[in-house]
Amino acid sequence: MTSPAEPGPLGLNPERLLARSQYFARYAEMVGTDAWPEPPSPADLLRRFPLDPEASDLIPLDEFPLEHGNGERAPFESESVRVREAADAYRQAAIAVFPVRPDEARAYLLAAARQYRQLGMPFGLFLQAICGAGPEPALTAVPLLAAVIAGDNPGEDALARLALTEPVQHLYLLRAVAGSPEGRAEAAGLLDRLGDAPQARDWSSAGPAGLPVGEWWRFGLQLASASRSAEIHAGVRFSLIEHLRRVSVIHGSALRTLRRDTFHWRTAHFRADLVDVVVAGVTCLLWRTRAPWLPFARDFLGTSLDPMDMMSLTAGFQLAELTEPPGSWSVVY
Repeated sequence: MTSPAEPGPLGLNPERLLARSQYFARYAEMVGTDAWPEPPSPADLLRRFPLDPEASDLIPLDEFPLEHGNGERAPFESESVRVREAADAYRQAAIAVFPVRPDEARAYLLAAARQYRQLGMPFGLFLQAICGAGPEPALTAVPLLAAVIAGDNPGEDALARLALTEPVQHLYLLRAVAGSPEGRAEAAGLLDRLGDAPQARDWSSAGPAGLPVGEWWRFGLQLASASRSAEIHAGVRFSLIEHLRRVSVIHGSALRTLRRDTFHWRTAHFRADLVDVVVAGVTCLLWRTRAPWLPFARDFLGTSLDPMDMMSLTAGFQLAELTEPPGSWSVVY
């Protein structure tokens, strides 16, 4: 038997992370299919493990069929539940493998995105945008964002309509649009009006970092204003980087708490996400704007934060590097 790989500087065992990722990926592939084990019904359990005779006489087992319906397997609750389970599992597979194989993480995020989009969730558009799936996600998000701001709900089915009532999903639409040159161009007139949208004043918490929706909304608008030009206002530059620093420190604090449980940390059984996909995603979108001041900002973050704080930022840098054309910046971790 081969010995496990040596843990990295954070004490994370690569083989454990790969095993965790493969578990979730396999779950996503199997859930709701014929390969998925069907749990026995209560009546079937009573037939196989009968109670004492007096109790059995009180339970009309003959009225319970052995199989669901006409001898067929029971459906996996509903198709939407199966799709959501698969999407979440692919996302967890990506989170686990990011520190080891970021290219595999990107592939799993794209698989998750397809499932989330099937449910009508803008989170799927955001995932495709950060994974470099081209302009289509942003261009799809523009009319949805416009409809949401106008008070309409363009969801094609009940699930999509429900998703589009959530302010957090509105944030994903804004990020997908703001992080894409094509999206920003298509939504130029709309972006100028978003500062007055109700979401800009929403103080309910959003995301793992627990920051208000309004703060994330302002970040999205500032992301839209970031460009290659060095003329972007210094206050906006500081606000963007300070926001990334804050959410990264919050996430790093959660990871430091997890690491105190040394057994579960070594065995890669985490009670919180090892990589915050939202923080990684917005970092990727910002870095992809190619603004001249960003390398300096990256150096500042790298020297002012510890490795735990940098976990999601590093994943974002890796995503940006994976989706940049040849000859782009070299990202240093």
